[in-house]
Amino acid sequence: MNLLTGIIATVFAWVVFSTLNQLKIAGDKGGCCRDGSCGKGKIDNLLFYSNLTIAVVLTLGVLFGILEKSTSPGTRLPTGHKIPDILGMF
Repeated sequence: MNLLTGIIATVFAWVVFSTLNQLKIAGDKGGCCRDGSCGKGKIDNLLFYSNLTIAVVLTLGVLFGILEKSTSPGTRLPTGHKIPDILGMF
């Protein structure tokens, strides 16, 4: 996956996460859901946390990709490790 596709996928993942977060907030006591069951199901929780994980991983991939493109070749992280190619896994 190239950097542009990674950025688009990351933005999309965060938009989906914010929508699921609004559904979860609607089910809270002060929310707009009448019976308080919005966003409380197992599928809702599975989608919420799996999408959050995907969004965080893609964000790290994009940030490491930008770091790799903006530094000289062979640059390492402050810990001495090579910059990981997270977007290359997809």
